Amino acid sequence: MSKSILVIDTPECCIECTLREYAECAATKKKIEDADMWGKKPDWCPLIHDTDERIQLLLRFDRENTEREFFRRMLKFKLGKIEKALEEEE
Repeated sequence: MSKSILVIDTPECCIECTLREYAECAATKKKIEDADMWGKKPDWCPLIHDTDERIQLLLRFDRENTEREFFRRMLKFKLGKIEKALEEEE
């Protein structure tokens, strides 16, 4: 299965999080305690704070690899069609 990266603003606490569903974390399905809701981000939070520069680098790398893979597959497809056409001519 392929992986995805969701880029959102990292919240300071659960009340600010877009992945919060009432008193539950939608990412982990854990119950959010009052102290975590209004205090600091809990230790079990799966969100990783990262720098904008690193995120941009990761997204650019992924985009370049995706484009490279697309062109590789297209070339393989085209070569397969050419080989098939040559076989049919024989």
